Amino acid sequence: MLHPQRLFTPTPASSDLLGHAPFLVRARTERDSGREETSQVALGAYLLARLLDRLFERADRPDEDDGFGWQLQSTKRFLGELPGGEVEVAHLQGILDSVERNPRPSGAGLRTSLVAYA
Repeated sequence: MLHPQRLFTPTPASSDLLGHAPFLVRARTERDSGREETSQVALGAYLLARLLDRLFERADRPDEDDGFGWQLQSTKRFLGELPGGEVEVAHLQGILDSVERNPRPSGAGLRTSLVAYA
């Protein structure tokens, strides 16, 4: 369900915003199985994947800085509300921290980190 080909296939900017749908499918599956916390973690991963999309799009469009900043803060807030001590949460937080420290990073390392999480 979650594999690099489905998560990071290059798509045009006008594509469906659900390009990272496997995270949403996992969130729904976990919620339907009564595992609300892991459902929230999957939603956090989806938000982070969308943040990375926006980060890479921003390289070509500097006018997106305000929108990216807003999305960065909202993703940070959502991940900060997830249960502490979870390995998955720590992994997502580590990816987010690297984006915060270097707002113009190379995509390869971040994509690799998210694929490793998936």
